[in-house]
Amino acid sequence: MGVREAKYRIAKWKAKYETKGKKLSPETEEKTRTAFTKQVALENAIKDILSKTDVSTYMNVSYLNFGREIYGLTRRHSGDELNKRIESVMAKWLGRKLDKAILEKIKKCVLDRKF
Repeated sequence: MGVREAKYRIAKWKAKYETKGKKLSPETEEKTRTAFTKQVALENAIKDILSKTDVSTYMNVSYLNFGREIYGLTRRHSGDELNKRIESVMAKWLGRKLDKAILEKIKKCVLDRKF
């Protein structure tokens, strides 16, 4: 399962946004382009981690969702609050029977911004 390119995501989002009768400002379009580009890079980094493990492909979506959730937390929180929320998210995904070692690798990748 490949990751959709940023340009596809941007075009789809832009078409959806502009059908509501609104026009995107250049600043908003650039912010959106940057966000989608980072998201694609993140997902590709997670898929690289998963390709080096023995995870069934049907589980990839769960690991990608975990990485996206951690990334979202890093955009909204920092310090102790971020750590508390990450612990909570880890517990949630461990409860869904995901491998702790893989989750730790994904978490490290996101927190170190290695994407």
